[in-house]
Amino acid sequence: MALKSFIVFIIISLNSSLFAFWELVENPKIRDIKKLIEKEPQNVELYLKLAKEYDNEYLKTKNIDHFEQAYLFSKKAYELNPMNINVVNHYYFYGTNYALFKKDYILLDSFSDIFNILINSNINAVPLSYIKASMIAYNEMNYKRIIGHLKDAMKENKNYLAIYDYLSTVYYDSKKYALSLQISKMGERLNPNYFGFYKIQALSMMGIIREREKKNQCPLFNDEDNNKIVSLFKKAIQLNPQDLLSKEELTTMYNRMGKNRLAVFVMEQALKQNPKNEYIKFQLVKNYIENLQLEKAKELLSEFSPKEEFKQNSINYEYTIVYILEKKWEAAYTYAKKNKQFIDKEKVGTFYTYLKFALLEKALGGSYNSLNKLPDHLKLTDWHIFLKKYILDDIDEETLVKEASNKCKKSEAYFYIGYKSMFDGDLDKAKKYFENVVDLKVYSYQEYIISKHYLSKW
Repeated sequence: MALKSFIVFIIISLNSSLFAFWELVENPKIRDIKKLIEKEPQNVELYLKLAKEYDNEYLKTKNIDHFEQAYLFSKKAYELNPMNINVVNHYYFYGTNYALFKKDYILLDSFSDIFNILINSNINAVPLSYIKASMIAYNEMNYKRIIGHLKDAMKENKNYLAIYDYLSTVYYDSKKYALSLQISKMGERLNPNYFGFYKIQALSMMGIIREREKKNQCPLFNDEDNNKIVSLFKKAIQLNPQDLLSKEELTTMYNRMGKNRLAVFVMEQALKQNPKNEYIKFQLVKNYIENLQLEKAKELLSEFSPKEEFKQNSINYEYTIVYILEKKWEAAYTYAKKNKQFIDKEKVGTFYTYLKFALLEKALGGSYNSLNKLPDHLKLTDWHIFLKKYILDDIDEETLVKEASNKCKKSEAYFYIGYKSMFDGDLDKAKKYFENVVDLKVYSYQEYIISKHYLSKW
């Protein structure tokens, strides 16, 4: 959730001495309105029309001078008729947004009396503190200051919908998931037809659960959580079919629930809507792999030819998984080697990348000795060390399983015991342990997908 994107929520459309800049834009509509003003210099509606035309020019050109013109002509209309609430509203709109673009706190504060007039007239005006929060976001991601201004904005105008959208997003970005969930629910009560509140609620619930997962190092989603989160994402998509983030996270949930076909369906529909979107296409590759549609995954992968090395590395990784699933060890090793070369150079990656590489070396008649040469940047947990010791025959399988403190670690233990047994030629033992992996149903782990596929081909 990019925080700055919500600033656009305020600046919907905007565009200096007044007539000194009349020749700034040679727009026929602007010239016509200026001629009318020369004949009727007291006509406030003409000034508002002129402000709107400069606003339109700003939207086309992003030239701040057009924006300034819109503000100054609305100000002229206000000076001519400060009692007309429509004029006041336009002046407030252009003036506060001009202050935002110029980062002028003094100018912004000068509109406080006008804000009160609008609120007392039941106009749902943008709170000044909301605009101040956006000014800060333009310069720095100071969550504490932004949240403080947004709380003040809620006091100024509790019915202004964008506050709840903005504040829930800030809380989410700062990992305060419970508060994000609370504020988005408040926003939903104000407007149950805005998709963003359902998306933030779903993301916040996922955030809360993942915080708990960090302590347990294992997915803790239960059926009630799953179904609630899925229903929220589906509601967001129903209200905004272009909401890509909700679609992506919905597929994440479906995969965690073992509903891989539904995940594929959602991403295929997203790609139909955005056929040139490389990101969606890559997510669909991953979902094809999760659903064991390997030929479709390879077909899509063949369409990528990125220039960026890190993107190519992601493609190499997915090819590695596809060929591991197909037991095409040489092809898998080729891509895994490219993957390893990249992460060695960039000092990224995890222990599991090196573990997969060592297993593929063994599959091709080599040994697991590369596990003795792990780079210094890797931060191994105690569990990683136990896995490494098992692969290198420093501990037996009973010890490894005993050290597996939760379902996820047990799934990994069973998988690598099965994998190692397969390469050692003990297929009955490998099958037994792959069955144990599938029985644990840790759907979102690759170990489950690979074990399930191997068993289906046994």
